[in-house]
Order: sequence, then C-alpha cells, then structure tokens
Amino acid sequence: MTSRYEEIDLSKIKLISIKDRKSLVDIDRFPYPAKMTREQAEKLLASFPEILAGSDFRLLIDSLRNAKINGTPRIWTMGAHPVKVGISRHIIALAEAGFITHLAVNGAFTIHDTEIACFGKTSEDVASTILDGLFAMTSETGEIINGSVKRAYEDELGLGEALGRDLLKMNQPPVIGSEYRSQFIWRSEPMSRTFIRTRTARRLARQLTAISAFLHRAYRN
Repeated sequence: MTSRYEEIDLSKIKLISIKDRKSLVDIDRFPYPAKMTREQAEKLLASFPEILAGSDFRLLIDSLRNAKINGTPRIWTMGAHPVKVGISRHIIALAEAGFITHLAVNGAFTIHDTEIACFGKTSEDVASTILDGLFAMTSETGEIINGSVKRAYEDELGLGEALGRDLLKMNQPPVIGSEYRSQFIWRSEPMSRTFIRTRTARRLARQLTAISAFLHRAYRN
C-alpha cells in the first residue's frame, strides 16, 4: 500500500562538513567549576537575600542534599541551551558528586553535546544558514546521531545510552580527540555532560558552582 501523500524530493538537499561550518561556541571558552571550602560556600549562600529567588536557591540546595542522603532520584530536565552556553563542566561536576542521577533532555541537546564531544565546537550561525538552506545540514552530526538511533532500536537501548557508547568508541581524531572525550555529557552512566559566556551563562555558572560546592561540602561533613 502506498501513501496518499507525495514523497518529499530530497535530491536538492546540500550537506556541509562541520569543518567548513561556522560555529559560534567552542570548548576552549567553557569555564571550570570553582573549588570552594565549606566556609566560602556558606558565605556565598549567606550573601543571597532570603526572599524570592534567594529562598528558592536555599530550598533547591536543601532538597538536593536530602534527596541524595535518602537515596531519592535526582532527575534534571533541560533543553539544548545549557550545552551551548558553556556550562557542561558544571553539570558534569554535579553528576559526579551524586546530585544528578538522571538527565532528561531533548534532541537538540544531543546535537550540541555530540558536536562538543567530537569536534570541540557547536552552535551553527542560524541567521546565515537559514537563508541558504544549510541550517541543520551538517553531515557528520547527522551520521553519528542517526547511527546511534538505529543501534538503540536494534539493541533495545535508550538513546542516551546508545549515543554515549558510540561516542566512547570513536576515539580516533578527527572524530573524538582525547581533549574532547572527557567533556561530553553522555559519557558516564547513567549521565553525560555538556552550557557561552552570555550574561545569563555567567550567572548560571556561578549558581551551579555554588550549589555544587555547598552540597559537596555539606554532605561530606
């Protein structure tokens, strides 16, 4: 039985290599989480007013700490922007410290995380590529992710699990150089890693650093 709808003509689609594509974000601009003593973390927390967002911030810290102590799942959901604004290492630090047990993301997140893992850069210039039909036409990204989607279906795996395994296997340049392998979010079980320095990103980086340091110290002591 054939479809009643006309099949789209793909013959005029043009693919480009990520090597030739302008990328707005590169891993060299990703900040590292700051290391704080317990006293420093407590001083930082005390500097926030106990109203509105300041109260919410304290509640978040208490909730995450209690969830870890009680063994309650710590599920985080996010879209693609946490990756493309350079905060991957903060997410990784929180996951490794046990404050994230599951990361639920969308497809765009996997695109940026994969490109950071494989090529150390991501975020194409939408304004310039949307007009000439080259937006989202990067060949390497599609090949990697679609290959993982296929293997996830065949092996009955989750997409994050399959993609993480595939990225770990790609250990030869130019796919994944050693300088990138430790930075992508899908690397670890059951997580992965991968946020650039806009005003919002800097603020988020400070917040995540404070949360990570405070929770780590509070839990250890």
